[in-house]
Amino acid sequence: MKPRATADGPPEPAQLEAIEHLDRFLSQYNSGHQRWENIVLRHRGQEGMSIAPDADVAALCQQQAEAAHWFQHLLPYAADLIATARRHLDQLPAAPHHATWRDIVDHLDRAAVHACAIVTDGATDLDQQTQLWPCVRIWAAHGDLLSSLAELTDPLAATVRGKADLPYGERAVLDSAVRADRAEGRLAVLESWYDHTSELITLVALEDHADVLALRGDIDGPWWYVLGSYPDGEAARAALPPAAPPGVLRPEGIDDLPPQSRLPRTEQLTHQVLASCHGSEVAELLYAATHTPEGDLRGSLPALVEFTDACAEFTHALDTRAGRHLAVRLQAVSAVLSRLNTELQDIGDALASTVSVLPPHRVRSPVRITQSAFRRSSRTEYPTATTQPPPGSDGAAPSTARR
Repeated sequence: MKPRATADGPPEPAQLEAIEHLDRFLSQYNSGHQRWENIVLRHRGQEGMSIAPDADVAALCQQQAEAAHWFQHLLPYAADLIATARRHLDQLPAAPHHATWRDIVDHLDRAAVHACAIVTDGATDLDQQTQLWPCVRIWAAHGDLLSSLAELTDPLAATVRGKADLPYGERAVLDSAVRADRAEGRLAVLESWYDHTSELITLVALEDHADVLALRGDIDGPWWYVLGSYPDGEAARAALPPAAPPGVLRPEGIDDLPPQSRLPRTEQLTHQVLASCHGSEVAELLYAATHTPEGDLRGSLPALVEFTDACAEFTHALDTRAGRHLAVRLQAVSAVLSRLNTELQDIGDALASTVSVLPPHRVRSPVRITQSAFRRSSRTEYPTATTQPPPGSDGAAPSTARR
């Protein structure tokens, strides 16, 4: 048996090694996916069709090969990660979204066991890569939750409920100071996150107070209060419960949407909103929609205003009564769009100042392996982790290019 992380001490080296392999897999998967999207983007013609479809397919095969390679590095550590995550979930104070988290951990477990059976069946590299891909996608979609749970060293202390409150007198003074600065627009909101029971934590700074304050609850709601006072943000983050993985906008996820590189600009922005977790990300997208991108006017509101103005100019130039009437209507639409553009800019600025994040109880539904993806196998155990990496561990995934 490997040494396990305990609730009264830091994770032991074996557990840290398992978390390291998981984080490396997630990093490599995301990097590979970004490289593939960049290649697809370079191969798009003016009408959005690929000018090099064979190269796109080869790039996708390479991405899948690299992901399968790093996933096989991770597999020997999967059992420890699953067991630790389950134990820490059991030790956390109850929260409604924990049932879905347990379901996700169960799916990760089944995917890993299925992947182990594939790896030991001796199929060719290309067949193995294809069969592993559904398992890889499940771990890529939900691995951040597993990593977050495995890293907890004291699950109760990793929540607001496990933290001692300030003395009432001190807390009342600080609460009043925060309310006064907030009302007069002097309060600096620095950062916010949710703990693993979906309690919101926000760091703020008073105008005439050197320390950073931590608040529990929605700062714009009636029930927040000051959790503690710290010398700086780093000290606050070290003393407070860690952040849980942020939630998602749509539980069904966005995997089935086309890659953003294949979409027109406005649809790219929508796709990115659906994939966002933080308010600052959506604020940046609002900025992109309301400011003319240099060298590319397509899809932005300023471009739509310019288009409407050009249409108004054209209809007026027809020099007919109907043309002049239509020009007036188009000018009115242009004015509305300009006001809308300004309003969206203001909303984007306000959203950026909230330093907000989607709560973890907005859980993504588990990515499931379809029954057709499973093959019968008598193997139900995990491989043993060793210090010897699998073939191709020099950093380059084995080539599976089609011949």
